[in-house]
Amino acid sequence: MPSLGSRLASLFAGDGGDAERVYDRLEEVLIEGDFGAFGAVELVDGLRKLRIDGIRDAKQLSDGLRGLIRPSLHTAKLSPDSERLSLYLILGINGVGKTLTAGSWPIALNRRDVKE
Repeated sequence: MPSLGSRLASLFAGDGGDAERVYDRLEEVLIEGDFGAFGAVELVDGLRKLRIDGIRDAKQLSDGLRGLIRPSLHTAKLSPDSERLSLYLILGINGVGKTLTAGSWPIALNRRDVKE
């Protein structure tokens, strides 16, 4: 199955067509991407409200979705203790790079430790 990002890009690359059909398909993609039914409906409803305020094309739709998701994303500064075992739980929706992040993390931390 293609990643969430590629499925969204494909959806946003379309000619738009019937707006309700695009919103319905977006809702399906978000649910299948593990946003859950409630989260998907909430995001699509938010986009529908933004459309009233002027979203007219795929770029604006993509930017609108990004703007609705961004406030719920949080970052954390991680400082593992080199004297103790550290355990981290990485959560995220399908296709966002959890495995890549988990594999890159030790390398980045080792490089940081070498520089310090």
